[in-house]
Parts: sequence; C-alpha cells; structure tokens
Amino acid sequence: MYKSLEINRKIKGASFRIDDVLLLISKLENQLKNKHCSEKEKLLSQNFENEEQKQNLISAFDQAHVILTSFICANGEHIMYSDSNQVDASKIPKRIKSIIISSITAYKTNLRAEPQYGFNIKFDFNLSKVLDWESFVSAPTTNDSFLFVRGDTEWVGGVEKAVRDLEEDGKTKTAWIHQPFVYDLFLFILAFPISFLAIYRINSHLLIEYGIEYNLFTISFYIYLFLVLIWVYRILFFYIRRSYPLFHLKDKNGGTVLNKFISPAIGVMIVSDFINAVRLLLAG
Repeated sequence: MYKSLEINRKIKGASFRIDDVLLLISKLENQLKNKHCSEKEKLLSQNFENEEQKQNLISAFDQAHVILTSFICANGEHIMYSDSNQVDASKIPKRIKSIIISSITAYKTNLRAEPQYGFNIKFDFNLSKVLDWESFVSAPTTNDSFLFVRGDTEWVGGVEKAVRDLEEDGKTKTAWIHQPFVYDLFLFILAFPISFLAIYRINSHLLIEYGIEYNLFTISFYIYLFLVLIWVYRILFFYIRRSYPLFHLKDKNGGTVLNKFISPAIGVMIVSDFINAVRLLLAG
C-alpha cells in the first residue's frame, strides 16, 4: 500500500560551486527518471478512448517529469534550465541571489495536478544586513534555504540523501557564527572587557595629563562612550557574519577583501585587547 511521506526543513549552511549544484541535479534527474519509467508503465496499462488521447497524455506526462532549475541573479536576470547538461556556468552572471530546483513546477504546469512525489529545493545566497534594526541580535542568521520533498520512502530518502551529501561536503569552519546567541557570547567575553579597557585607558590619560576629576559630565561621557563601543562591536560582528555567509557559491559570489585580509586583522586586534584587559583585571 502506498504511503506518502513529507520532509520540509531548512538546509544547513554550506559553501560549494556551480558544479556541485549540477552534480546534485544530475543525481535527482536519475532518480526522477527511474520514477518516471515505473509510473509510465502504470499509465500505459490504462484504457484510452483513442490513440490521440493516449499520445497527448503520454506527451504531457513526459514533459511533466522534468527538473526545472532557476538561477535568480542580482542583476535581475532569471535563467531557467530543464536539463543539467544544458547549464553553461560561463553564461550565468557573477552574483547569484538564489537557486531554485523543482520537479513539482513542471508537473503542475503540464498535468494541472499536485504530484504524489516531487520536491522543491532553494539555496538562498542573499547576504545578511550589517545594520538590521528588525532582527533580534541574538537570533541566528536568517536562513531562507529549504528542502521540501514528498513521496514514498525510497523517493524521499533518495532526495534527502542527495541534499545531505551536498551539505556535508560543503561544511564550513565559520558556520558557527550564524548560530543563535553567538553575539551574546562574544559580547560578554570580548566586547565588554575591551570596552572597559578602552575607558580605563582614556580615564588614566585624562587624569595624568589634565588632572580631570570625576564629575557628572565625565561619568556621563564614559557611559556614552561605553554604549558607542558596544555599537561598534555590533557593527563589526554583523559585518564579519556577512563576510562569511551561511551559503556561499564560491565560483560566482566569490570572496571579499574583508574575509581575506581585514577580518583576520580585526581578530588579532580584538584578541590582543582582550588579553590586555585580562592582565589589567588580574593586576588590579
């Protein structure tokens, strides 16, 4: 007895190339081809009113079993392919916003019905905002990439495995920065100590050089300065998160100057100031 299963989940962050996407599509095409053959045998076993009806239904059935791949580009172009062998990576613009792979679209278009087995896959390459006033700072990076697959156990398992293989092969060392509460963690172990150290140094300089004593103005200034430094930390954190995106298409969306040079320099500077802050606290 046929039992329908469904999986609808977020895809884990990964870094890969167009060729890796084409390999995924090729695996899915082979799986769809096998399913198409078995379902077509059932179709041909039915009784038809005439040969014309039979040929029309077979033609629509064949056209329905196609995987459509859409490349949504940053320049507004929308490039679609119905065969992975037709994809010419050199003709796809450099900046890609998303890739959508679907076996459901062609089926619904040609047969005007929901398929019993099918999938929709989306890889979203949009970069997170540096200053996002709408999102909760402790929240994980927004992930609009997903896998939806419906069908029998063998079909669902095959599609799920193909996507999972891409996830595993494309694992990155920086995926952890997109997890929830990472902002809070570094706020307490880095931003606060460095901010206190900066204020201590400024206060020491003002006392030694100018003999400025504590009053309402200086206390208010230090509070203001502390808040400014926390905002600087927030900007740097989300800028680094943007520079090491959750999903990265290496041969199209490329790397940035930041994640090659500036981010490591910022990291060294932050660690150095953190060590100095710890030394200062221990010495006190």
